[in-house]
Amino acid sequence: MNKNHKNIFCFIFDEQGIFEFAIDKENAEILHLLSNPEKVATRKILKKWIKKFSDEHLIIEEEMEQKLFQSKVMAALNQLTGDVGEIKVRLTSLEVKVDKLDEKVTKLDERVTNLEVKVDKLDEKVTKLDERVTNLEVKVDKLDEKVTIVDKRLVVVEDQVSKLNDAVFNK
Repeated sequence: MNKNHKNIFCFIFDEQGIFEFAIDKENAEILHLLSNPEKVATRKILKKWIKKFSDEHLIIEEEMEQKLFQSKVMAALNQLTGDVGEIKVRLTSLEVKVDKLDEKVTKLDERVTNLEVKVDKLDEKVTKLDERVTNLEVKVDKLDEKVTIVDKRLVVVEDQVSKLNDAVFNK
């Protein structure tokens, strides 16, 4: 039975005739009588019959719902089993890919380590070159000082030569 229907419509036939009524499935109460109940049976007998009918109906409905639920559960389990198998295949494929990526990462790590060693060696060479440049700059500074001294002496010598020239040519 469809759970969306709250009412059950019934027809009862007995020696006194046929009448129709509706009951609420949840509490087995008479909702309305579609024919006159006084002509057919008393309300008390009708309620008793409706209660019995409702209980039997609910038991049957529960059994049907349970079987339907079980079949749905089995279908879902079968689907899940298939899905799990597919997931396992995908997972295995992903594990293989991860292993390959791990190998590549390991190789890249080795290359990076080798490059770091080379960079360290280059840093040492640059440091040595920096020391040499510093030493050369110190030597250049000393030479500049000597050149400055020589320039001053040269100016003095040029001045003296100029004075000698003047003295020689002006006489």
